Amino acid sequence: MSFLIFGKPKLRTKKLIDERTKVFLLAKAKLDHQSAPQTRVTFSFFDITTPIFQQRLGTGDNRACPKFGSHWSALGFQGNDPGTDLRGAGLYGLLQLLYLLENEPVLCHRILLLSRSEDQKFPFAVVSFNWTGIVLQVMREGKIFPLINNRGSVFEMLNELHTAIYYSFYLKWKNDMCTIVNFGEVSKQLDKDVRKNPSVCLKQLQRYKEEM
Repeated sequence: MSFLIFGKPKLRTKKLIDERTKVFLLAKAKLDHQSAPQTRVTFSFFDITTPIFQQRLGTGDNRACPKFGSHWSALGFQGNDPGTDLRGAGLYGLLQLLYLLENEPVLCHRILLLSRSEDQKFPFAVVSFNWTGIVLQVMREGKIFPLINNRGSVFEMLNELHTAIYYSFYLKWKNDMCTIVNFGEVSKQLDKDVRKNPSVCLKQLQRYKEEM
C-alpha cells in the first residue's frame, strides 16, 4: 500500500546504486576455474567446512583441494564441479556463502551439522544458492531499499538478509523435523514470506544474535 502512496523506494546515493549494479553483475558471472581469486573463494569454503565434517581432505594449503571431485558433493554441492550449481546466483551466491561461513561460524556450524544428519540431510551449498536467489529477487522488487539506505551498504544488508533466510530455514527444518521431500514447500513459503516483508526474518536473526 505504501508503494501506491509514495511510489517505489529508491536507493539514495550513487554509491548504493553502483553496489547494486555490482551485485547483479556478480550474479551473472560464472565460476572461472582459471581465475586465481575465484578459486581462492572455493578453496576457502573447502578449508572452513571440511574440519566440521572431520574429513582430512584439506590442510589450509590450496594445493590440497582439487578443483573437481567428489569432495564437493560431500560439502553440499550436487556434483563434482562447484561451478555447475551456481545457476542464477552466480559468483555472488558463492560470495554470500563464504560470508556466512566466515561471519556466523556458530550458526553455520549448526546448519552444516543438520545438513549432514541422517534423517534431515540437505545439500548445504545448493540450498544457500536458493536463498541468494530470493535475496536477488527482493533486491529487484525494491522492498529492501529503505533498509539498505539506513545501513548505507548494499553488500552488508544483502549478506545479512541471506544469513537471516538461512536461519529461518534452519529453525523450520529442525523444529518441524523436515526432510528433503519437504524442501519445495518450505522454500516456497520462505520465498513468499521474505518477499512480502524481509524485516521479519531479519528481526528473527537479530533476536538470535542478542541471545548468543
